Amino acid sequence: MNRLVFLFLLFSLPMMSAASEEEVVPWRSALIKSPELPIIGVISVDASTDDGTYQKLIASAFGRAHTLTAAELKRLEGFPLSSLTLTHEAGYAPLGGHTLHLKFSRTVHGEGKKSTREAIVISIPKEAPLTISAPKPQ
Repeated sequence: MNRLVFLFLLFSLPMMSAASEEEVVPWRSALIKSPELPIIGVISVDASTDDGTYQKLIASAFGRAHTLTAAELKRLEGFPLSSLTLTHEAGYAPLGGHTLHLKFSRTVHGEGKKSTREAIVISIPKEAPLTISAPKPQ
């Protein structure tokens, strides 16, 4: 009988501990700096939020700094600063060539239990103006 109780407890512990849910820690600010990269140079991002509202985002690449306007910052609302990832690609010359992407993502909870992931991307081409995509499903 003791073995049976022991086995029950042993196998039920992982199920009980799996019930605990982790929460993401929100970021108020971030300062990111990359090593020197060919073509792009040093990438830096300086961003801050206050109660989830973006106050500042300055991205530097290709030897230029890009400061987002208040209207551009407003488009990032709902996308956590902690979701930021940086990528780059060779790009196409007619579209501005080599491009740095700042990607923010979020989970949108719909009706019932259905959730979807969305992303918004700030693209900084070497030879073209900065663009911000509309939120898109991932």
